[in-house]
Amino acid sequence: MPALLGRVAASLDQARRANVGLVLLVLLPVPPLLIGHQLHFWDLAGFDSSRWNVDLDRSYIEILGYAYVAAAVALLVLAWRRERERVYAGWALVLTVIVIDDSFRLHETGGTWLAGRTAVPTVLGLREKDIGQLVTWALIGAVVLLALWLTHRPRSAAARDDSFCLLAMLGLLVVVAVGVDMLSVAVAAVTDSTEVKLLLLWIESGGEIGVMAGLVVYAWHVVRRPGRDQRLWPYAADAARRAPAAS
Repeated sequence: MPALLGRVAASLDQARRANVGLVLLVLLPVPPLLIGHQLHFWDLAGFDSSRWNVDLDRSYIEILGYAYVAAAVALLVLAWRRERERVYAGWALVLTVIVIDDSFRLHETGGTWLAGRTAVPTVLGLREKDIGQLVTWALIGAVVLLALWLTHRPRSAAARDDSFCLLAMLGLLVVVAVGVDMLSVAVAAVTDSTEVKLLLLWIESGGEIGVMAGLVVYAWHVVRRPGRDQRLWPYAADAARRAPAAS
């Protein structure tokens, strides 16, 4: 395990150092979007749209997150196409499921449905709906883990390490998206501090978009890694070259 963690840390650091410009580019919009959230509540001109509210669905920062994950999915599909490693296709599927869940509020809907049937208890100050969302997340997570289990048989050490790096980032995303959200609910039950609520909201939203930006950077690193075929569709090009010329 220590050796694996060391390889994951080294791979993530290599991706960061090799793509500093891209890291800065994808993180550049984040601070203005977080600041825009507060300016929206100060009724500042130009920030009247509710999309500045990072706590709402379809907010500007959430749409940016969708774009980042969609870009990562496209790059992982390209990596699968080039390397013929099923693990990249598996991760593309996993990230697609995450975007669909977030876009269509599957875990929120599932949590409300379970709470309406008193199928979950209330613990640690969390509402039945919150516990229901955790249960729904667990069920979605089971599907995700099944997809990874079916595809996690990489032929190369590089693909195996890539998979573990993506798993580490997914775990961090779950901690930020679910853990901090549940913490915010528990904190709201014991304090009315606007500053504390804003801090937790910034940590949650900034953490989520930060991890999604990291997924784009790492997926780009996977397809642009030195020594790999840089053609867009190498197998299609090779097949065309091997085909006999038409008479």
